[in-house]
Amino acid sequence: MACSKAYKMAMNDVGDVLTAVKKTIGDAVMPVFTELAEYFASTGPYVVQVFKGAMMGLLAVFEVVKGAVKTVAGVIFEAFSLIVDGAGLIGDVFAKLFAGDFSGAYESAKQVGTRVGQAFSGAFQNFLDAGNETGDAVKRHMERLYGDKTAVAGPKSGTKTMGDFGKSNGTTKELSERVLRMLGF
Repeated sequence: MACSKAYKMAMNDVGDVLTAVKKTIGDAVMPVFTELAEYFASTGPYVVQVFKGAMMGLLAVFEVVKGAVKTVAGVIFEAFSLIVDGAGLIGDVFAKLFAGDFSGAYESAKQVGTRVGQAFSGAFQNFLDAGNETGDAVKRHMERLYGDKTAVAGPKSGTKTMGDFGKSNGTTKELSERVLRMLGF
């Protein structure tokens, strides 16, 4: 029983020491954490805006690259299709020429020209579609990042808290339109 009592007293003393160590650490670190928290609270709105702007720029670049890839893929598809179709049409022209069917060869040659025009028209339409999709995607990203018709601004002067964030300086729609104009959409 004496051993048990001595053990409990020793453990009590260890508990007191650990509590004192925790208090010492808290007293030393708490002011630093408080200062850090105040810093985040004061700069948070600006940091949020900077990150939103950076993400918007990155997303716009991704959308432009995606549109370019779609355009190139469309041009390659149209070119390959034109080569395959054109080879058949040109073969038809020569077959009719060798058979002496000159009017038939002329009609087949017109089809080659028509097919070339279709290929260029299809590639150009693909380019326009990719550009329109890019603009629409950038608008969607803008609304997702900044909200729809919500105020976009940094905190007012004086106390800088997240509570003051986003209360003036225009709507998301206005910001969205400015950014899209800058990007050429």
